[in-house]
Parts: sequence; structure tokens; C-alpha cells
Amino acid sequence: MNNNIKNNKSINIDEIIFRDLEEIDCSPDTLYIAYIDEINDLDDMLGINTNDNHDECFQVNYYISLKEDCALKDTIEISALVTVFDKEMLFNNYSKELAETVVNLHKHSEITKDATLLYFSNNELAAIKDKFKDFIEKEKEEEKEL
Repeated sequence: MNNNIKNNKSINIDEIIFRDLEEIDCSPDTLYIAYIDEINDLDDMLGINTNDNHDECFQVNYYISLKEDCALKDTIEISALVTVFDKEMLFNNYSKELAETVVNLHKHSEITKDATLLYFSNNELAAIKDKFKDFIEKEKEEEKEL
């Protein structure tokens, strides 16, 4: 079972929306984690794009993490957690290939207790990282104003 998904096509970075920033102090480093709204490009990467609301059958949650490392280079990861709610409905409503992919991603998360990592080109990853850092700064500024 493959737990790492490589991006074979480009994604629209502008469509990525981050939410619910969490900052974790790992002195001397800092870890930032946020939720990414589901978008078709990410679903396409996983091979689970349904172009409709599939929440009754399964759910996918995307996350981003950025570890700002004092000694080394920053580390960024984008991952997905897939949860199946109704396997019978999943196989009845979608193609066998899509349903099996969803079930395999779900099983991976259950077995490993870990998310599926998504891999991007260096340029895409740099653009996502820049966008996430801008989001972090904006969130910090808004927090100061409170």
C-alpha cells in the first residue's frame, strides 16, 4: 500500500486555503500546523476526486505542517487523512477504482496511525511554503490585535 503520493500534474496554489493554525513550541524549533480546505487538485492527486459531495461515504482532510528549525532548513509536509463512513454506499455510488483507492487510503491511516504524505515539485512546494508563511504571519498579526 503506497502511503506517499507524488504529484504528476500542477496544482493551482491560489486555490489553497489554510485554516485553524496551531503553533507548537518545540524549543528551540517551532512547529506550525493548519487545516487545508479540500480542493479538486488535491483530490486529483489522491485519485479520489468525485466532483460532488461525498461526505456521507467518506471524508478527506488535508493538513500542512512547517517545522522552523533553528539549526537546519525548514521542513514542510502536506498530508491527507481519509476516513470511510459507509463502505457499501461508497462502492455503490462511485467507480470500483475510486472506491478501492479511498478504502486503501483509509486502511493506511488506520494501520499506520499516520497520514498519507503528498509530494510536490520543488517550485510548487516553495510557493505553498511561502503562502503558508504569509498565512502564519497574518494569523499572528490578527492575534496581536485581539
